Amino acid sequence: MTKTLASPTLAQLLQAEREAILDRTVDDLRSQAGSHYQERSVEELRSWVSASLGDVVRSLEQGSSQPLLDRAETLSRERGAMGFAIYEVVEGILSLKEAALPAILHNFREDPTAASDAILQLDRILRSAAGRFADLFAKGMRQSVRHEKDRLALMLDAAETSGGSLDLDVILPSIARGIARALGLSHCAIFLWNQREEVFEPRGSIDGPGRTDLARLLDRPLKEEADPLVSKALASGTLAAFCGDEARTAFAGRPDVEGIRTVVSIPIALAGKVLALAVGISFDRECGFDSDELRLVSGISQAVAPAVDNASKYEDAQHRLQEADRLQSSTEALLEMQNVDDVLAITAREAQRILGAGGAVAFLHDGSENPRRASSGNAVGITPERLQQLAANPSASDISIPLEVKGQSIGTLLLNCSAEDCEEGDLRILRHFTESASAAIVHARFHEQHERIAVLEDRQRLAHELHDSVTQSLYGVTMYSEAASRLLDADQADKAKGLMHDLQKAALEALREMRLLVFELRPPALEKKGLAGALQARLAAVEGRAGVKAEFLTAGPISLPGAIEKALYGIAKESLNNILKHAEATRISVELRQSKTSAFLEIADNGLGFDTAVARQRGGLGLLGLEERAAAIGGLLFIDSHPGSGTLIRVEVPLKNLPPEPGGSPGVAQ
Repeated sequence: MTKTLASPTLAQLLQAEREAILDRTVDDLRSQAGSHYQERSVEELRSWVSASLGDVVRSLEQGSSQPLLDRAETLSRERGAMGFAIYEVVEGILSLKEAALPAILHNFREDPTAASDAILQLDRILRSAAGRFADLFAKGMRQSVRHEKDRLALMLDAAETSGGSLDLDVILPSIARGIARALGLSHCAIFLWNQREEVFEPRGSIDGPGRTDLARLLDRPLKEEADPLVSKALASGTLAAFCGDEARTAFAGRPDVEGIRTVVSIPIALAGKVLALAVGISFDRECGFDSDELRLVSGISQAVAPAVDNASKYEDAQHRLQEADRLQSSTEALLEMQNVDDVLAITAREAQRILGAGGAVAFLHDGSENPRRASSGNAVGITPERLQQLAANPSASDISIPLEVKGQSIGTLLLNCSAEDCEEGDLRILRHFTESASAAIVHARFHEQHERIAVLEDRQRLAHELHDSVTQSLYGVTMYSEAASRLLDADQADKAKGLMHDLQKAALEALREMRLLVFELRPPALEKKGLAGALQARLAAVEGRAGVKAEFLTAGPISLPGAIEKALYGIAKESLNNILKHAEATRISVELRQSKTSAFLEIADNGLGFDTAVARQRGGLGLLGLEERAAAIGGLLFIDSHPGSGTLIRVEVPLKNLPPEPGGSPGVAQ
């Protein structure tokens, strides 16, 4: 009901007619076709109009437009966030005047001048508020546009940088930088999902504050069941934040890293599959992320996910290609091996590496209680009895693969690895490898048989040659010497002199024949390449192709007598065989040097090492054989090894007292 006031002020009038003004204003707003007001309830619109009308009344009472200007600032912020256009809010403000006109005209019906003044006064403060709102709203829009532009630029930069490469080591640090900038973080690291291990592994990061404790914290895998920052992010699918005192609880075990105020984890996912996890840390900001920041970091994670997926697939393909190349090299090395023990050693070692098994053992079905075998990793100490048991009934944590040729079983390969933990691609590579290994074993067997036959044939040939050539020459020497002796007894010195000349000729012929036979007894590799070349060929053919980083060092020409070359080659070969079979080394260094007085051979590895005293007591590792070879050429053998610290074998051979001998390395004095 409208009250008639004798001399009402405008503020009193508006307050008295409050309900009627609210009703008319709300009806007007809801009648605006296509406006955002139609999307709001009557109760919400009455609340908005009531607040604005209250500010109008206070402005009139105080004689200041400040309350209404403050309302304009609030409207610019709130209505802008709701998506209202400027004209909609301005019309809403001015609609108060239209709604108040009936009350003003009725109450001032007897004083048209007062009514006109009241209408002008209300119009002036409402238009002032509308102008203030429009100005603030425009500024907010410009700021929002700039912010959106910066946001899109940051997203575009992260997407372009990551999408322009297939190298995860380039992509992931770029993503970390973008997320750190978006949230104002001190540090950010990317953890890549490892399906096989079911952990997030640290892979890419940006430089933080240079703290070793932080580096240790972010340099370990993260697990969903152990680290809350993982489980919370995966459960929500969005940014998970740990603020203030809770920041340290984000990691398992409450790490001792002082000063962390914020920890966030952001999943990077594609088609519902989490590819990586971005982990951010701040020492000076305590959460308080606004909606724009959250939208920005969400946009970055969505924009870069395809690049992470593509790069991961590319890296996996590269690894597969490298494996194929490695398989080819290993297969070539197997086929070049002419010793069954070497083939078995490479088979066990490569099989363990391909599957990442704890250990491997390859053995032959030769019918003996202690079959020929070679072991790698934790299978080195396995007994023959246990070997036969595992071959017949492998446990759930072991894999048994037959070594077959044309359907005939020649041996077995056992690996300490569960089939469930192995990737199908690795198992496929291993099957191809074992086929090659089986063929190489048969090839090496034939070669060993051929060598045994060749040795017998060489012995027979040498026996014949000794009888046919050297023996005959020596028999001639004997005859000439006896005849010369008789002539001397008969004082026939001139005739004896002629026989002595023939005697000398026969002796030289016998020496020449003996030297040729000795030359033929030298190893073919030494015959063709000399000691340095033979060692290099061995390292390239065996160690290099078995995945061991082998280095051969020499300085100056090497020119040694054949006996020393043969002995040093034997020491090197036996030492390298022991390293390959027992040491599990990844690096081997062979150094050959020669001075005027001595020859030096050093072989070092970074393998398991052993206790030399215990080894000598047991007579193992061929130490006695190495010492005998060195002693045979007057050399000194030194072995330095301890469990876990590798092995160094050094041989020093004096040269000054040795006579020249035919058959040495090229360039040796004859």
